[in-house]
Amino acid sequence: MRSLCLQVCGEANVWGDGVVPEVSAHLEGAINLTLDGVYHSPVGANEERPWYGTTSILDRWIHHLQQ
Repeated sequence: MRSLCLQVCGEANVWGDGVVPEVSAHLEGAINLTLDGVYHSPVGANEERPWYGTTSILDRWIHHLQQ
């Protein structure tokens, strides 16, 4: 993860979801959500490793699209 973060945002020691560093994902002026334990990719997703499109996770953020 560290080398990927270094390539994406120029810093190696940052928090992220395993693909995108949080500092690169959050946009100034936007509603930014950090969902602990949620992963970027559906590859390898399961109940213990949900991704953003998992039904139970969608329920936590989908209402923001309806505003």
